[in-house]
Amino acid sequence: MKSPFIFGKVVTGEHFVNRTKEIDRLQLNFESGNNSILISPRRWGKSSLVKEAVKRLDNKNIKFVFLDIQTFRDEESFLKNYTQEVIKATISKSNEILNTGKEFFKKLIPRFSFGLDPQTDLSVSFDWKEAVLAKDEILNLPENIASKRNFKIIVCIDEFQSISKFADYENLEQELRSYWMHHENVSYCLYGSKRHMMLNIFNKENRPFYRFGDLILLNKIERKHWINYMVTQFEKTNKIISEPDANKIATLVNDHSYYLQQLANEIWLLTESEVTDQVIEQSLENVMNTNSIFYQETIDNLSNTQVNLLNAIAHKSEHLFSVDTVKEFKLGTPRNISKNKKVLELKDIIHFYSKGQSSFVDPFFEIWFKKGFGIM
Repeated sequence: MKSPFIFGKVVTGEHFVNRTKEIDRLQLNFESGNNSILISPRRWGKSSLVKEAVKRLDNKNIKFVFLDIQTFRDEESFLKNYTQEVIKATISKSNEILNTGKEFFKKLIPRFSFGLDPQTDLSVSFDWKEAVLAKDEILNLPENIASKRNFKIIVCIDEFQSISKFADYENLEQELRSYWMHHENVSYCLYGSKRHMMLNIFNKENRPFYRFGDLILLNKIERKHWINYMVTQFEKTNKIISEPDANKIATLVNDHSYYLQQLANEIWLLTESEVTDQVIEQSLENVMNTNSIFYQETIDNLSNTQVNLLNAIAHKSEHLFSVDTVKEFKLGTPRNISKNKKVLELKDIIHFYSKGQSSFVDPFFEIWFKKGFGIM
């Protein structure tokens, strides 16, 4: 029997839980032509949210372009794929694609290669030296196509903060903003998982993308929706999980979308007819054992003061700079604490909120860490 729980990839349809307010807000932005900036920690479901909002949108006059910028090594690969995905999403016939080169490019000569289905098997390349002198043709491509074809385009770019790994990214940011801000038929949905990096890009006055669009800070899905989802999914496969047990699962993973689906899947696999405490405990142990080698490697790659800082956070110490906390957990100087906080966040180990609050990104790692340090 097929498992009713999915993790590790974008989910839509019956596996997509709630987020009705966020979907409504995104769809309103899409149809109004407003730019959207979506920020959430990794694996909170932002990519699934965007895809679900697109799927539910009943507007055939809007075309969507999808890119994941973290897969590109430099500006050249980004712009080539940007061009490729814009064409794939907006032009369906091979002969029209070939004409695109003449119709929308004057200074640049793009080269196309494609299989039987141009929308899934299309490759675009061009001479980079020529492209450097014709960036306006590349960055204005969606606007020019949308205007000529009389439809709207939404360009969706995942992990947008990864643009900062490109050489001379400050100049690229300036160029992108200078062209995109003038587009009337194209809007942009830019989303990422590095909160501090995304806020630096979109919420600092000295950055080109300051207040570029509607800033959405994604929160976790409410517990009640997860409980209902798990009970329903078990029922669909003739298995039973009580609401208290579903609540226990959500508590264990701190309502984290990815890890809840993962643990629920493991519990479902071990359940013959009805979930028990023993099944939950065994399932949690199985998941922990599967990941223990990675967790140990994470610890091995941290300095002593970074591990000490994790220990302080695991003890729910919110005042990390207080004299008592620094002394108890041997955190070092205030400068070291600030530096180590940045390291833990960059490594996707800890997510820091405002007002001194923080949480482990991976709830299973938190449990593993606490057990190892005798905290639980």
